[in-house]
Amino acid sequence: MRLPMSKARLLLFALGAACLVPLLSRLPLVDTMDRHGLDVSFMLRGHESPHPRIVIVEIDDPSLAAIGSWPWPRSYHAALLKAIRQNKPDVVFYDIVFPEASSEDEDQIFSEEIKKAGNVVLPYYFVSSSPKNFWENQAVMPIRPFEEAARALAYTNHFRDRDGRTRELTLTVPGEKTPRMQTSLAVAGQSRGFDRRLPDSLKPGQPTLINFPSPYEAFRRISFIDLMDIENPTTAQLFKSFEGSIVLVGLTATGTTDLIPTVYSPVYPGVGMQACMIHTLLTGKKIVRMPALIHALLAFLFILLGLRLSSGRHPLKGLFEMTSCWILLAAGVQIAFQEYGLWVPGFGIFTVSAAVFITGLLLQFLKTRLDRELMLKELSLAANIQKSFLPSPLGPQPGLRVAGVNFPARQIGGDLYDLHLFEDGRLSACVGDVSGKGAPAALFMAKSISELRREAPGKNPAAVLAALNANIVREGSAGLFLTLLYLIADPKSGTIIFSSGGHEPVYHYRAHARAVELRTTKEGLPLGILEDAVYVDAQAKAASGDVLLLISDGVKEAMNARREMFGAQRTCGALIEAAHEEPQAVIDHILLRIREFVKDAPQHDDLTMVCLKFL
Repeated sequence: MRLPMSKARLLLFALGAACLVPLLSRLPLVDTMDRHGLDVSFMLRGHESPHPRIVIVEIDDPSLAAIGSWPWPRSYHAALLKAIRQNKPDVVFYDIVFPEASSEDEDQIFSEEIKKAGNVVLPYYFVSSSPKNFWENQAVMPIRPFEEAARALAYTNHFRDRDGRTRELTLTVPGEKTPRMQTSLAVAGQSRGFDRRLPDSLKPGQPTLINFPSPYEAFRRISFIDLMDIENPTTAQLFKSFEGSIVLVGLTATGTTDLIPTVYSPVYPGVGMQACMIHTLLTGKKIVRMPALIHALLAFLFILLGLRLSSGRHPLKGLFEMTSCWILLAAGVQIAFQEYGLWVPGFGIFTVSAAVFITGLLLQFLKTRLDRELMLKELSLAANIQKSFLPSPLGPQPGLRVAGVNFPARQIGGDLYDLHLFEDGRLSACVGDVSGKGAPAALFMAKSISELRREAPGKNPAAVLAALNANIVREGSAGLFLTLLYLIADPKSGTIIFSSGGHEPVYHYRAHARAVELRTTKEGLPLGILEDAVYVDAQAKAASGDVLLLISDGVKEAMNARREMFGAQRTCGALIEAAHEEPQAVIDHILLRIREFVKDAPQHDDLTMVCLKFL
């Protein structure tokens, strides 16, 4: 099935962005954040028990205090090594480089013990800061007697990440005949239970992540000075713990060793880091970085989610759903790490998917804003067109003054009014209110005014309403209906004839009584409900100074912040206060009273008034 072009482009965009994620993960900032995420995974996993066969002999502060400042005579190392080898350990790693000779006797004693043990691994180190430049002529080696006596030699170099922490070791580097081994791999390779195929599977120069089991204090540790206390009954028990073990001898005393920042501590002893790598190799619980292809596929999935959730949804709902997906990603990363030792560099995925999601939201916002501006322009044009349907102001007429206003609650509304001067001097006025608001009501209003003007000539108000009602019902108006009050006033005789189709009554101010009477008809349903609805005419007399006020329900139903309505009583009061003024002044005064009543409350309904005053 062929995808629409827009979807095909989105898929191509997501695929291209996903392919960039593994590359982004190599950038310094992204790589550092991913490695901090790895640290968090270690912390959330919790502590594991170190491999039980690993024993660390510490040359610590108490040992230096008892024996003397460093370096010690090598006879002390020979004595320690003799005591250890007699308890048959698998392998002994002396994490101390002896690059310079001391006295001949001291060196001979120690070299003989190394040779007798037959399982001692000694370290050396390269002066280069990169495994690519590890050359033998740049290595700092043990002195020749120790080198010849040792079972194996291995380099002890380690490298820190950009944030200063050590998280991985390069276990092999190219050599002249065979790859050179790092000390932890050499030590593990001399012990029982080690997978002999592992060195062949390691790519020379490729770093291997350390699976730190726990803080350094969790390893089995024995102080050098405790082993020298032969008279202590527990010393023999300590030596027995060396049987079948991997014994690491290293400096932990203050100022004598490198303190390496790691996951669990900023001052992790170097011998402890070697112990962690040996633990990783012996347990087989390696930490493996997610392959680039799977990394890209996972990123592709989250980029698609970012595109999907940022379009066609409410921004808050999309943000909640995308955040939920990121939380699931974090949970999945942790599960993959704990259960399978898989390191998923998630920061790049999060960054790119978040950028795509935020960009999608911004584009949606801009599109919505442009659509809104376009709609507002169209509504403004529609409002101007709707105003053109309303009558032009009528100048002073013999014996009569008239004015009208219309204020939609929105840009366009459903209220209408009309004024028409007959040739015989009579004046017709009407006010109507379409059910509903917005564009449908506005269109219905325009149609109703047109039909009203067509039906009105030569008919009395009831006949006009009946004809207009029949047209609306017959044509069907999508469920809309219209309330309407139609009135004909004769200024010569003071006669008023009106008919109501479910509309507000006429507010008739009588000047001689300074009071308002509400005039309406007994019958008259809103227009557009029943085709055979009955409408009747009613008559009244108006004297000089009388005022007629026709309103839509938006006048008396204007509400303040307390949800109180302006009401008919306040409308009557405002009319009485200004009845001595011209019609336009009467309308302005009523509007003023409404504004004072509602204050800052928004207008919720259309508001229309027509005012006639007899002279």
